Amino acid sequence: AERPRRARQPLRDGWQRMGRDVVAPLAYLQPRGIPRDLARDAGVRPLPANYWRDLLEDIGIKRAIEAGIYNVDGGYAHPSSSSMAFAYRHRTEEGVEFDTLRFREPRPGAPVLSVCSNASCIPSGIAPTMPRSPYLAPDAVPAAIEEGEPLYIVEGEIDTLSLWRCGRYAVGAPGAHSWRDEWCEGWRDVPHIIALGDGDGAGEDFADDVEASIGRVHGARWRDRHFIKGTVDGGDINDLLQGHGEEWLSNLLARLETQLDSQTKTVA
Repeated sequence: AERPRRARQPLRDGWQRMGRDVVAPLAYLQPRGIPRDLARDAGVRPLPANYWRDLLEDIGIKRAIEAGIYNVDGGYAHPSSSSMAFAYRHRTEEGVEFDTLRFREPRPGAPVLSVCSNASCIPSGIAPTMPRSPYLAPDAVPAAIEEGEPLYIVEGEIDTLSLWRCGRYAVGAPGAHSWRDEWCEGWRDVPHIIALGDGDGAGEDFADDVEASIGRVHGARWRDRHFIKGTVDGGDINDLLQGHGEEWLSNLLARLETQLDSQTKTVA
């Protein structure tokens, strides 16, 4: 099903308001189906050369271990200087501001660093923490409400961007077991919510956690009328995008949305 490309505009507007000049690390994202302009609009950026080495020298091993950027058992700083940073932003009463960064090393099998509380990459601000909003929530949530479109909840930044690629509004959690009740407190005007976990046990737990959270915050009746959940067979959302293409994935999402529309009409 052909879908208008309106989902990308909130990202572009929000990022330009912050006045940041960013460049996407295309060598990693483009083969995964994330276009240059989408990554740039979302604020994905590479880190400077020798960033992690310089950071380790600046803050010392003790603070680096506390921040989760140094593996005391393996004795190495990670990820490498080729890492890219995903900016988690939070909308305050004054507008959109930076909150946290999450780092990923662009090589197969590389771990994703835990979130650090410093979007400007200033070493003195490094600390282990959780973001105050899911990934891309300041763009996705108000846009879904205004457009009357579903809001998707997935694990991780690349799955989130994969859904934006298909013209959907999506937010991402920094890990399968990271969901928090307060993240969905302002969502009562979102028309529909679809939680999609990865195709493993952790993904099932993730979808269950989101379901329980929405029930606690908005009540079981609202949840039953506005929410569905599922997992991705054999992988994650980005695997489907890479393996089958944007049109195929968009058609799959359209079927989920039809299912949710039907559920909304039948639940009393």
